[in-house]
Amino acid sequence: MSKISAGLMVAAFAFTVAGCTPGVSTTSLHGEWVLTSASDSAGKLDTAITDVTLVIDADGVSGRVCNTFGGSLVGSPADLRVDSLHATEMYCMTPEGIMELEQRFLDDLGAITSATSDNGELTLTGPSITLGFTASD
Repeated sequence: MSKISAGLMVAAFAFTVAGCTPGVSTTSLHGEWVLTSASDSAGKLDTAITDVTLVIDADGVSGRVCNTFGGSLVGSPADLRVDSLHATEMYCMTPEGIMELEQRFLDDLGAITSATSDNGELTLTGPSITLGFTASD
């Protein structure tokens, strides 16, 4: 095997291990977003309870419901996942329903498989999951 072939194999392996697709970027998803609609296998999430924020940047994802959360974004928009999702562990008593909203949202965020962004709107999807966002002002 030539040195060039071996080098290409190593590069291909590195992209596979990292979960990246050569030439495809998630920068089109970057921004500050507010959840406006959401549904999963249990039905619709009540997005009127509180603002759910999501920030996507070069470092991954972060945001806030009651607690702040973060994680890494792996893959491309067509084949995407959130890894190492973590959150602080405060308990919020108000508004009513915030903790259920937060738990379902974080479970759904951790199960996304793709994303699209167009005209100030972001949609994250997964099995029985649709999370719709608008760009934050």
